[in-house]
Amino acid sequence: MDFSIIIGSAVGMTFFGVLIYFIFLSDYRPKDYTYIFSVLSLLVVTYSQQWDILTGIISSVITFILLTIIFRALNQQKKDEAGENFDQAEKLILEGKFAEALSLLDRAIELMPNYTSAYINKGICLRKLSRNHEATSAYLEAIKLDPQNVMAYNNLAVNFMDLKKYQAAFDNFKKAFSLGYSDLDSFISAAICGFKSNRKDAAIKLLDEIIEGKCREESLGLLYFTKAIILQRSGNDGEAKKSLTRMNNYQRISEIDKQKIIDLIDSPDH
Repeated sequence: MDFSIIIGSAVGMTFFGVLIYFIFLSDYRPKDYTYIFSVLSLLVVTYSQQWDILTGIISSVITFILLTIIFRALNQQKKDEAGENFDQAEKLILEGKFAEALSLLDRAIELMPNYTSAYINKGICLRKLSRNHEATSAYLEAIKLDPQNVMAYNNLAVNFMDLKKYQAAFDNFKKAFSLGYSDLDSFISAAICGFKSNRKDAAIKLLDEIIEGKCREESLGLLYFTKAIILQRSGNDGEAKKSLTRMNNYQRISEIDKQKIIDLIDSPDH
């Protein structure tokens, strides 16, 4: 066996393989690329005695391109099927059918392991099914795939809040906000988590930053009310009264909304 031919073929495969990988296969699973390389290696070893170096390189490259096209087509089928499963799962989530949606999301992830949105929705389903620790894993996987995904951080924070891991919840809410996420319920929840993790000053600072520029005017009343209750529970009645006075300058808050905030702040920590 002429090893120079094998080496020449390997050089050709490596050069063109890396090029084609970044053009066509960057979203493939590693095992898909391994399949292609294994076929090429078998081809080189089998026919090496009949090839010169140039023939080995050309044959390897042509085979690689053909296999790439085949795997690309198969991968697109997987993407399409994964997308269909994801869309069906979203409809089921809106209907409150979380167990059924979870099965479809698992299938979508099996078909497309890098499906960030599927992991986020999987976390939502698991949380709704009171499987919070599994939900945590799903959200962390989403963050691993997309470290800038604001929904992953926000949902992870909500999940940590359910688990009464208030410091972790506060940190993840802040990460979501730093990436541009803006939601009134999350702002209030973050402040409450800061307070309940003994970071009252950080919670008040967060509320002040939001009040100064990150929310609509109709939301200011609830934010001032949240700030007032946190200050009151911290023993700062004077500042609490100031916040309540400012609250009255904005849209009237229902007693139900007020009670929800009070209940969250006063809820047991264990």
